[in-house]
Amino acid sequence: GDVLAQQKLAEAYLTGIFKTPIQPANALIWLEKSYLSIQSQTSNSEVLGNAQALGILNQITNIPLVETFNTPAFGFGWSKLWELTKSSLVSPDIQLQAKWQLANLLTNPIYSEIQNQISDWLKKRLAPNESAHPSDFGAIQKTVRDFLNEVAECNQPFSQSAKELLIKLQPKNEALSSLWNSWLQDQNEEALMQAAELGLTS
Repeated sequence: GDVLAQQKLAEAYLTGIFKTPIQPANALIWLEKSYLSIQSQTSNSEVLGNAQALGILNQITNIPLVETFNTPAFGFGWSKLWELTKSSLVSPDIQLQAKWQLANLLTNPIYSEIQNQISDWLKKRLAPNESAHPSDFGAIQKTVRDFLNEVAECNQPFSQSAKELLIKLQPKNEALSSLWNSWLQDQNEEALMQAAELGLTS
């Protein structure tokens, strides 16, 4: 029941310290236990102001949510990431990291199968008035597309990945045009290589 011990266990499952197998779902389960321990000792309005609770939420943004889907931990991670995208009590960096997690999970074409399953999961799990975040999958994808644009424009370690994902999501002709323009204007060799890979023969 010790909150700090639970957080340390989560860290071990996330980073592999002490030769622990890396298991994001187990890390998230221990963070949930830790968060619920704090919640049981604190009023709801004070939980987000609690330094330990904020530390847990910060750790959650480092767990790849996509790797926890179809585990008991996913619902907790999903809810907390949505809370973090709107919370004024966390730093803008944590907000952006939560937005990137959700945007990557819900717009990246490589996760299309999981996206379909999440859409079904939402229909079964949430009534529209039960949640602080959108529960209609179409509305969610529109929201996370805005997140993706926001993350791509900032200066974060994952911003480059967000820019690359935005290019992938463009219709092929538009993607080629923007990559070619990036080469012409900025001499960006990486953009030139991507354009070639996508079949631009110029």
